[in-house]
Amino acid sequence: MKGFPKKWGEGIVAVKQPEFNNALKRYGITQADLARGSGVSKSMISAFASGKRLMTTTTLKKIGEIYPFVLSSEYWHALDPETWAERNAQRKQAEANRKPDLPLDRRLDKAVLMDNLTKKGWTLQDLASEAGVTVQTIYNACAGRVRPRLSTAQAIANALDVPIEKLFPEPSLP
Repeated sequence: MKGFPKKWGEGIVAVKQPEFNNALKRYGITQADLARGSGVSKSMISAFASGKRLMTTTTLKKIGEIYPFVLSSEYWHALDPETWAERNAQRKQAEANRKPDLPLDRRLDKAVLMDNLTKKGWTLQDLASEAGVTVQTIYNACAGRVRPRLSTAQAIANALDVPIEKLFPEPSLP
């Protein structure tokens, strides 16, 4: 099977969530500690712990040499080649279906923003927290200093329960 480890005895493991991260907390170990002790990159451990990536059994054993509790099947499960191929195909399909997060060529309508903030009784900080952006991002979008990405614009519009087209209208022609 293309991409599946060919070495004898090597397989692929997937993390069990949230058991793995709970164990790290219980033992007082950070992902950085796992990386430093095992020589496995922090980004790989982070991707594995979040379930975004799979790990070979060889890599898991490297971590287990330093932190043996990691080897417990309580925290991971092995994948056979067919299951791995299915997950890999699903991941590739999801990537292919993902729309590009392009910047908008629109400015945030300050009047619409302020009207909706007033209706909700919110401050800019409340909106920023609800939308998952910074206050500075909202200021810059209002001032036209930045062109917010579609995902940022959508997050702000969703937080205010306003259509994105109303909050970021088409520029009017002179």
